Amino acid sequence: MSILQRFDGLTDPLLFDLVYNLHGKSKADIALSVAAYSVSDSLDLYRNQATKEQYFSQLMTTNLGSRGTQISNQTIECFDYQAALKNNQIAYIVSRVDWLTTKMLRDPAFSLEFIKDEVAVFMVKPNFN
Repeated sequence: MSILQRFDGLTDPLLFDLVYNLHGKSKADIALSVAAYSVSDSLDLYRNQATKEQYFSQLMTTNLGSRGTQISNQTIECFDYQAALKNNQIAYIVSRVDWLTTKMLRDPAFSLEFIKDEVAVFMVKPNFN
């Protein structure tokens, strides 16, 4: 199972999280295929949601079908922030980055304790550690 989610209110509209549930396993093989397309100058495509979805869905399907060669077979090392919080007995985290603050607001491991113009302070919930 994977979830691709975009965090609203970010300064970087291209930032996404890809979350996998490995069901307790420490390793898994993951293959990703990515397709892209250019926007169209034809305004008729954007006037109606059904027309827009049909046009761009077909374009994405075509682009995914013409995959190139595999570019990497390397292992990806992932940072397990939950393990780091527990192992280092971290009680509070300070964020000065908008996208991180937004992400932490949605993470059940944290409780917002203070927020002001350029800084947010989160407490790691006691039952988490």
